[in-house]
Amino acid sequence: MNDKVSILEQDIQELERKSQESAVFRTSPEIKEKIQEISKRIDAELNDADANKTKKAKLHLLKGKVSNLVEEYSKEAEDALSKSLKLNPLDKTTWNILGDILWKKKDYTGARKTFEGCIENCGKSKESLRSLSMVLRSVDDEKGKVENVKQSVQLAKEAVALDLKDGESWYILGNAYLTNYFVAVQKLDELQNALKAYNQAEARLEIQNPDLYYNRATVLNYLEQFDLAVENYKRADQADPTLNSQAAIQNIVERIRVIHNAIINKGRMKQKKLENTVKNIPCVLTKQPKNLGDKPFEIRSLTDLAPEKNDGVILSCKITNTISKKGEVPAKFIFVDFKGNFGCISIYHCNDDIYEQIRDQTDIYIIEPRLKDIKFKPDSEQEMSYKTIQVIEPDKIYVDSKKIASIFSPSELTNKAKN
Repeated sequence: MNDKVSILEQDIQELERKSQESAVFRTSPEIKEKIQEISKRIDAELNDADANKTKKAKLHLLKGKVSNLVEEYSKEAEDALSKSLKLNPLDKTTWNILGDILWKKKDYTGARKTFEGCIENCGKSKESLRSLSMVLRSVDDEKGKVENVKQSVQLAKEAVALDLKDGESWYILGNAYLTNYFVAVQKLDELQNALKAYNQAEARLEIQNPDLYYNRATVLNYLEQFDLAVENYKRADQADPTLNSQAAIQNIVERIRVIHNAIINKGRMKQKKLENTVKNIPCVLTKQPKNLGDKPFEIRSLTDLAPEKNDGVILSCKITNTISKKGEVPAKFIFVDFKGNFGCISIYHCNDDIYEQIRDQTDIYIIEPRLKDIKFKPDSEQEMSYKTIQVIEPDKIYVDSKKIASIFSPSELTNKAKN
């Protein structure tokens, strides 16, 4: 390969470095001008009568690589790489970049076949494995969606195993775990796996990845670790303002403020109505409930709960306010217990039907409630705090006295005078 080709490679590498370091540069007129200038130089080399098959394959690869540096799909890049692949079908770099271009084109089936073709013709590499992992999570196949996502996790694990020091592979594994949680597994362990993978990625990446911070913030927000979520959203915003992280931060602040105010204002209920509401909330369990095994259960108030899980305990309360809206997860409601304590309930793994089942004044019974203390201090504001009950398993919550009649007979739940 002559000096001109080597210089072209160096110029493209420098352009790649700049585009990786700056999201603004990736969309600027400057990068497009640079791409056009380098492409013209490549075309001049391709028109050289002395260019052999090997050189042409390399030049087409370089043209595809540089044309692909724009954010949007480039037909010029796809055409160049297709030509390169015909001349040299054993070059894994060509396969991988072509797959990336087809992905930008939203031709997910074509991208999948391309990455699979890379593995078949060139063997497994961390690049092809993690790219195939990403594509499988995008393939439009409702019937095979769960299996595709599970396979994407396995492929990402294989990519990590090939190079434990590669931060990009760890990042892709974190995304695979995150998707797997919402699509297939729905166990919080999977979200913890995602956080661990993101942490491994951050420790190994040489260049800041704003998407990593944003995705990690999304997980932390979902888990109601709000301080850490906001910290990561801020880091994402500093690295890439186009991610609109400030809006995500504002949503967290506003939501916590609404919950905090609803609790300290006692659901904005008038005193007489509040007294009558509290009076009718069961506070004593006189008989072991059916269908819950031999473990003894007792009703406790919010203030008597221990942090995290409370074995053998039932929280009896009534809903006073609906906080979240349809489509939001977890679903959030304000409740009051039989001692007049107000708190928040966060219900995971539910769909919009939950808003038909739970409304204001609905009786709620939570088996072995998981208590979490929320403390959050926005910039230049006072700290806001409240107690929330995280309902991870839907079978731990019972709605309305009629619906729990098969487990608790009317005589098993009674009231006593309040002090």
